[in-house]
Amino acid sequence: MPRPPSFHIDRLRSADDQHFFDVISNGYGVMYSYAARVPAEDRWAIIAYIRALQLSQNARLDDVPPAERARLLAENPDVEMPYPDHFLYTTIEDAELGEPGAMDALIALKLSPNKQFADKTGGCALAERFAKTGDAAAARHLEACRAK
Repeated sequence: MPRPPSFHIDRLRSADDQHFFDVISNGYGVMYSYAARVPAEDRWAIIAYIRALQLSQNARLDDVPPAERARLLAENPDVEMPYPDHFLYTTIEDAELGEPGAMDALIALKLSPNKQFADKTGGCALAERFAKTGDAAAARHLEACRAK
């Protein structure tokens, strides 16, 4: 009996959700219909889970929100960005616009050993500036700056 294909092949990653709904509902090949066993709402939930699995194995760094991307780069100093100046510009812009977590991520990135973004002086200056405004994350970074 042939094995079912992986959900991670291009054909199934590019298939629309209705395809999966139809396969679950009507069966396909040797797979029988699950329409009588699985309510429609649960079939859609299964499809959402399949999509989450597909994304987890095929995500790109660009799919990650900017603040989280900066945090990932700070935590993984060997990762390099193709256009670091552009990324830094957009990260600073997000921080200045008050995007949640963006300033914390920017300071962490500047204080990280990532050779593309490391700027301890600038990171500590940002931490000091925003700690004065009551930013708890900036205050934690400032304590680290003073401890080193």
